[in-house]
Amino acid sequence: MVWLPDLLIIPEDLTSRTFWLAPSAMGKGLGRKMFQFIINHLKSVEAIKLVIVSDPNAEGFYQKMGATRVKLVNSKPEGRVLPVMNLSLLFCK
Repeated sequence: MVWLPDLLIIPEDLTSRTFWLAPSAMGKGLGRKMFQFIINHLKSVEAIKLVIVSDPNAEGFYQKMGATRVKLVNSKPEGRVLPVMNLSLLFCK
């Protein structure tokens, strides 16, 4: 199963609200292809930055895609934190 993102549009940046793959779909290149599709779309609408509130287990994927962690935010359950990552679209391929 693959879930396409629900993007929250904010002037000059977009925040990814949901983007995930079922574990059985991981490791097959689907996430990279979906992410590149999203990047291409965002660039076509002249977005300059994507803000990602990542699951901690997906942070490595987003780092491989070029995103960098800018902060951590509290989540639930208490004590869980989520990395917030930025990806500049100005230099994305």
